[in-house]
Amino acid sequence: MAREHRFNLYLLLFYLVLVLACETKLEVEDEHHDAGLKGYGALLFKADEKDAVEVTSAASLELGQGADKKLTVEGWIRIDRDVPGAVFSKRWTLDPGQTDYMLWVQPGLGLVWATGSSEDECAWMSVPLPSLGTWHHLAMTLEASGHQEGHKAFFMDGRLLNECDYEAKGPAHDDHFLIGAAERLLLFHGLHDHFSGAIDELHLNAAILYETTFEPPQTIRSNDATIAFWDFSATEDGDLPDLSDHGHDGRIFGAQSINASR
Repeated sequence: MAREHRFNLYLLLFYLVLVLACETKLEVEDEHHDAGLKGYGALLFKADEKDAVEVTSAASLELGQGADKKLTVEGWIRIDRDVPGAVFSKRWTLDPGQTDYMLWVQPGLGLVWATGSSEDECAWMSVPLPSLGTWHHLAMTLEASGHQEGHKAFFMDGRLLNECDYEAKGPAHDDHFLIGAAERLLLFHGLHDHFSGAIDELHLNAAILYETTFEPPQTIRSNDATIAFWDFSATEDGDLPDLSDHGHDGRIFGAQSINASR
């Protein structure tokens, strides 16, 4: 009888532990989900699962060639794995000369701010990869001085890491703007085209916002020159709203809403 009593007691304890574990897991998942919906979240991208956000093509999202082109792209980025893939991209094909603009993670090289042909070292300007698993404010600029010529800069956590003059700007294309991937979502031409990490905020601006060392904004704000701004708070139907009111809403494919505590 005593042996049977102990067995029942152990069985009850096991059941209680299992229930508590399930409740804790549900609470964590709900917390992450709610954090994204309330505006305090980020999106987590897993390269192996081909997560991405697709923003419908629009002329205002294109940069292209021309002497009047200016662009700043900034955001809070966390790189989790050193694997090839794009944080964001506007047109990338197997022909490197077809790049409009793209931020690419390249193992052994670092982060590549690509805006043209890989034959032009500045058009595929790189900086060392930051520490993995930690948030960093990244800002990339481009200011044209001619049809295909101009100046580029790369800032990390407010520090100017690299700047150069490019001589090969890529053309504009009407392909979709992708976040977390470097090709059209459904083509799957490449095996290593998806980003592995998290993004909290992403801001496209038609002006040069940074030229020298600066204090990174803890909360990125849009302004009169904003092209698009996403704070990565998902909606219940899986959309990523463009908070600039320019209508560049994205569609989330697989990326998970997480707490964006930095």
